Amino acid sequence: MVRKYAEKYLIHKAAGTTLEGAEESLAVQKTQREIKRIETQEAHERFKLDLLRGKYLKKSDVYAEWAARAVVIDRGLEYMIEANLAKMIVMVGGDQQKAPQLLEYLIEQKNIQMNEFANMENFRVVMELEEESENVI
Repeated sequence: MVRKYAEKYLIHKAAGTTLEGAEESLAVQKTQREIKRIETQEAHERFKLDLLRGKYLKKSDVYAEWAARAVVIDRGLEYMIEANLAKMIVMVGGDQQKAPQLLEYLIEQKNIQMNEFANMENFRVVMELEEESENVI
């Protein structure tokens, strides 16, 4: 009887509560931790499901896409200039008065290349490696 009385009504020095209250407090803490663990596990499972559904992209895939598109726009702009150089020379005929026409033409061509850059369709990039390069990643 003394033990039951002590557990129920006397304050435990270390816990600052009765022994019965300390046990209840531990049970509440344990339940809260279990709830938090289950919520975290559910969030992880939802994320895995979203991955399977294709909701997220891998960073490496995005970076590879950006790099490929950068190569496309770089080569496209360079090709545009090279392919149309004769036309540009004829266009201005060395006449400074025709500079606005040349500028308009170049901006139009640049806009065409930027639209290609933003295009979501598939494209192919052919890269030639120099023979001297041995360590290619």
